[in-house]
Amino acid sequence: MITAVILAVTTPPKGYLNIESGSIDFNGPLQWILLLAVLGGLAHLTYWLVTKTLRERHAQRAESERQESRSDSFRERAESLGFRRGEAKTVERIARRLAPKSPLNLFNSSQGREYLISDLERRIATREREIKTLVRLKERLAALRESDVHERNSVRVEAGIAVWVSKRGLSNQEMAALVDDEDEAEGEGMFANLDSVSGRLLDISEGGAAIEVDMDIVRGDQVRFWSGDPKILLGETSAGVISTEQTDTARILHVHFIDPNLRDLRSAILQLRGEESE
Repeated sequence: MITAVILAVTTPPKGYLNIESGSIDFNGPLQWILLLAVLGGLAHLTYWLVTKTLRERHAQRAESERQESRSDSFRERAESLGFRRGEAKTVERIARRLAPKSPLNLFNSSQGREYLISDLERRIATREREIKTLVRLKERLAALRESDVHERNSVRVEAGIAVWVSKRGLSNQEMAALVDDEDEAEGEGMFANLDSVSGRLLDISEGGAAIEVDMDIVRGDQVRFWSGDPKILLGETSAGVISTEQTDTARILHVHFIDPNLRDLRSAILQLRGEESE
């Protein structure tokens, strides 16, 4: 290619400009000049994109290091004033939301601490209103207990099959619905799916089931279970624990299904009814 460029430069310019017709012939040295211009433009654009990406990465890395340094300084300062490590992290999250660029300055100044106090007072007031609403809802639902004996609307079917049971905590999305932001949800230490253990499905209906399992579960918890019997096809089903009974060896959970797959559920019930009739 270099030889061709040299030849194009040294060759007398002939044939690329037609004066009579007023047109340009691109078959001469002008073709190489345009090619060099395009290649130079592409090289310049590539160089600009690469340097821009490197600058952005360097800036992001530097900003991350500065944030980590500020975070360490904030926590050290908070712990020196008597805050525990977990409390220091929580105060830092709140201060960083109020003053993203200078949370430590907000924490160190007396006016900044007054601002933090006012924000916490607002949070406490919001929580108290939420608690009062939840208490009223609980009282109204509890008033229905006299006519509600937890009888399932659909017919129970005796099962007696092996199942796998997993305790389900609050997911980050669900936890975020209870707190102001996702950072606090992560700070609550709630994990979605814990290890599963084997249990036994005692009976089942379209609305709920009774499960015997050796697991520390109380009323109000959520569980997921699925069939451990190769003959019975029942996929993962979420359920809320209504009540529990402790036996000598295990605990019996009375659960209510949460948005079950009715097609799979009814198919499993039909299978159990078929085995029961045999």
